[in-house]
Amino acid sequence: MRKTWSQKKYRESEKAKKQVYFSLSDEARRHLEQLEKARKQSKNRIIEDLLSQAVKSKPFE
Repeated sequence: MRKTWSQKKYRESEKAKKQVYFSLSDEARRHLEQLEKARKQSKNRIIEDLLSQAVKSKPFE
């Protein structure tokens, strides 16, 4: 029963996330890996943070 409850909570938390697929150049991938090691964060988190910073620094019209 405990495992079932944990799985239910996990599935509900994943509903707010969508998978995306895109290609990165080798250089961009290396930069992302360097950031991952330096910040001790996942690649997903780094990309989300970079996108948030970009939107805040230059709002869209």
